[in-house]
Amino acid sequence: MKKYLLIVVAIMAVSAVFAFQPSSMLIGGTFEFKSEKDDSDADAFSTVAFYPQLSGFVIENLSADLIVNILSQSTDGYKASSIGLGAGARYFFRNLYGGADFTYALNNEEVKFLITTQKTKYNAMYLTPKIGYLAPILPNTYIDLQGYYKLGLGEYTGDYEDVDNEESCLGIRLGVQFNLDI
Repeated sequence: MKKYLLIVVAIMAVSAVFAFQPSSMLIGGTFEFKSEKDDSDADAFSTVAFYPQLSGFVIENLSADLIVNILSQSTDGYKASSIGLGAGARYFFRNLYGGADFTYALNNEEVKFLITTQKTKYNAMYLTPKIGYLAPILPNTYIDLQGYYKLGLGEYTGDYEDVDNEESCLGIRLGVQFNLDI
């Protein structure tokens, strides 16, 4: 245990001297594993997703982020897909960051019953506060470890119109970010 703690402290010490400059860009993405609930009374289920991301630094250590989310799920008798587009911001303090993003997603679901199949399409909005750590692995290349809490906003539109979006999920994302100094 002491060995792992020493490695973490050494990585943080080596990376503590950098700052992202206003002309820098981060490009990359994260994969995530999450435990999710469709509403406050539902049972949780697990899923895997991919989030490509492009970030531009508007002032030192403050980034404006453009985020795409791509999600696909399938189990016996159930298929779901989602694609979303979002914008957000992150503030960096050394290698640590905190921020949030707002996402609008288009969702499709297909549920098979004994003699019929039900297909639904609906749209939803989400707010996602997040914190993370960028661990340098090569010059201008970082492993991105992020924790987040995703909240549904407002009501659904489409087939679930006038139904409150009570979705919530707590998860961890892991990815790679590349710093492009322009």
